[in-house]
Amino acid sequence: MTTIQLTRKKTNGKAVHGTIVLPFEQPIEGATLENADHLIPAGTYPLKKTWSPRFRKMMPEICDVPERNGIRIHLGTKPEHSTGCVLVDYATYANLNVLLDKLNYHDYETDINSTITIMKQTSSSPSRKFDVFKFFRFLGYLFRALGSIGKSRKENTDLKE
Repeated sequence: MTTIQLTRKKTNGKAVHGTIVLPFEQPIEGATLENADHLIPAGTYPLKKTWSPRFRKMMPEICDVPERNGIRIHLGTKPEHSTGCVLVDYATYANLNVLLDKLNYHDYETDINSTITIMKQTSSSPSRKFDVFKFFRFLGYLFRALGSIGKSRKENTDLKE
């Protein structure tokens, strides 16, 4: 059984941002987006590809969600694009379909070889975020310092001649 892990990271208004990890030989991580008003409960659910009448194609479905059905993983960029579904970008969606096709290569409707574990939102502890502006400021100081070292070496060699 292969488990795909989705971790909810932060909430911004109606948007719940998270990550999904696809367990290939080299795991692939992608971003997720959910609508805060329609979140499904955290837990482990069967995941399989089934026919979507709305989208008219085979799509990943999160099954056995209490009092819900038709919960899909599909493309989307805004929380309004979802009423409970998990939204992903194109690359993540394509990789997820490749993974499910590898795992569920028999009858999609009966073989369940994969699950999705949805983790509760992590606490909003302060994280050490990479600050691009501080990094470039540091590089500026570094290059100025290296430039002044180079100038002083050149001045010293000019004095010796």
